[in-house]
Amino acid sequence: MADCYFENLPQQQTYGTLLKWGGVLGVSLLIGTFGLYALDILPPLIEIQTVTHFWHLPLQDYLNQTQSPKGWQWLQYLHRGDYLSFAAITWLPLLSALCYSYLAFTFLRDRDYRYFSIALAQLTFIFFSAANLWPH
Repeated sequence: MADCYFENLPQQQTYGTLLKWGGVLGVSLLIGTFGLYALDILPPLIEIQTVTHFWHLPLQDYLNQTQSPKGWQWLQYLHRGDYLSFAAITWLPLLSALCYSYLAFTFLRDRDYRYFSIALAQLTFIFFSAANLWPH
């Protein structure tokens, strides 16, 4: 079998580095914020017993029974342990958006419009998903 050599584009290498260290940060945030929640250092908005009592329900029923915030309303509860953990979880898709933003910028700067359009399409998909704007 012949040796195969492949060289990544500089953008791919930077993307990989951003994703790697962003992932390390994300896991650290997940562990730290869950620790704050589980050890009751930051009180939760919804007690764990309430969560486990209702988690078998469909989402809308769960939200109604627990009086959980809907949509982006959870952002006002970042001082609570359960929602601070939720914020750490949201870092992961945000990280993808940051990496694609970097790619879009560099491809646009380099006038590589084919790859720019792909990165822009990915960012559009991420935005529409996060904003819950896809038709049901």
